[in-house]
Amino acid sequence: MVALVLLVTLIGGATMASVGLLGLLGRLSPNSLAGIRTAYTRASDENWYAVHRFGGPLLLFGGIPVVSVSLALLPFAAAGKVPDAVTLGAGAGGAAVLAISAVAAWWYGTAMAKAR
Repeated sequence: MVALVLLVTLIGGATMASVGLLGLLGRLSPNSLAGIRTAYTRASDENWYAVHRFGGPLLLFGGIPVVSVSLALLPFAAAGKVPDAVTLGAGAGGAAVLAISAVAAWWYGTAMAKAR
């Protein structure tokens, strides 16, 4: 049951990495579901693409390690070979990395887009 924490973290990391890659490549269209959705990014398509182009790498590089750690631990946690504290710690650490990456991508992406 504790392995579910890693599964949720894995899905969050994969989603963040995907959004980061699409934003970096300029392929994340303005939408109301995924991405950095602020008043500034919603003001124009130009703002949306600029913020995601600059913030995308931070989302990508935040999501990839979380996916890697989750994939590495998930089979062992599901088999009960890893202590629950380690599984919960990895899940909490992954959630923290995702949150920090999201805030950093928003801040840096917006600052760089406004500076251009």
